[in-house]
Amino acid sequence: MNTGGYPAGASATRPRRRGLFYGYVIVGVAAVILAVIMGGYNTFGVFFAPMLAEFGWTRAVTSGAYSLSLVVYALFSPFVGRLGAGRPRLVLSVSSFIILASYLSMSRVNTVWQLYLAYGVLLGIGQTGVIPMMSTVARWFVKKRGIMTGFVMAGTGAGTITMPLLVAWFINSYGWRDAFIIFGIISLVIVISAAQLLRRDPQSYGQLPDGEAEAKPADLSLKASGYSLSEAMRTRQLWLTAAAFFCFGFVAYPIVVHIVIHATGIGVPATTAVSIVSVIGFTNILARIVMGNTADRIGGRPAMIIGFSVVLVAIVWLLFARELWSLYVFGVIFGFGWGSMSVQMSPIAAELFGLRAHGGVYGIFQAALTLGGTVSPTLVGYIYDVTKSYQQGFLILALVAAAGLAVVWVLKLTTKRSPS
Repeated sequence: MNTGGYPAGASATRPRRRGLFYGYVIVGVAAVILAVIMGGYNTFGVFFAPMLAEFGWTRAVTSGAYSLSLVVYALFSPFVGRLGAGRPRLVLSVSSFIILASYLSMSRVNTVWQLYLAYGVLLGIGQTGVIPMMSTVARWFVKKRGIMTGFVMAGTGAGTITMPLLVAWFINSYGWRDAFIIFGIISLVIVISAAQLLRRDPQSYGQLPDGEAEAKPADLSLKASGYSLSEAMRTRQLWLTAAAFFCFGFVAYPIVVHIVIHATGIGVPATTAVSIVSVIGFTNILARIVMGNTADRIGGRPAMIIGFSVVLVAIVWLLFARELWSLYVFGVIFGFGWGSMSVQMSPIAAELFGLRAHGGVYGIFQAALTLGGTVSPTLVGYIYDVTKSYQQGFLILALVAAAGLAVVWVLKLTTKRSPS
């Protein structure tokens, strides 16, 4: 019997609270937080052009700040995931102030080192606040973990649709510096307010996972079972899965950074080019819900194979896309592949290793994904600076996507669980 990381017992226990299952509130709150934090993070490409115009920096130097933020995010992710899993409200509250400090600092940037400190370091640290939140969602759901994670992760897609358009309007109305200030304040208010509604797990609220009326665990103090972090780190599965997410990050992040300016470079008006990001975000939402539900039915590994295959097709298509309609097609395909892969990270961590060290394992997967994206945006920007074309850079992304698909293909599920 699949207990989703919770140990089974013999007696049935009824929850203390009835009515609305609070897990659905958790899902809604988490989706809003992701929309603001990660949607805002994905607006870097919108700020790219006006900053280049003002400072005259190369694309490699400017996108290097984005890469540095990924390095910092990767370094802090396992630590925050492991220690912050039981304190999602506190972690998100602190991280929202760090994000505000980053945006306020960005509004005063005049040199490269200030850009790297404000965006690369501060924002990189601030983004890690979302990691304990995903472990919280994993505790509230077992049978519906995939699709509910999909609804939560759809918040990133919603943010990717709305935040670039909102930021573009701020930039056109007030300039890029004031846009950072306005967006930073809005982000702080929304995240702080929403975070106060989070609860660590259903037992702390007097309910059971998935809103069940009865459960077989002996009492409401369900101790998460599965691998300890040290045990998980000694398995081949953990490092293969991390390698797959590394490849995915290597492919995905350069698209976020460069797709708008690539489109303008081949003749698409800047205001129209931003809409490509919105197309990616829309299909991202659809994919996270559809593929989250699919993973509940067929398992994480087959769902990841589907996701990586779609990503590979999208990058190959991009190599030949020369007109706006073809870039929209790319956005649809890539957005679906991106969403399909992103939604698997938290459920596959629970599926492979249980909930005992979910925060730490999820943090490792996040670290691998972001490390994959640390070099690639700068690399693609450098290739453009040298060749005046994105073709060679996109070809490298296609090869890495193929390698990631091969890694997932050989991945097998763990064969045993350690005692809780």
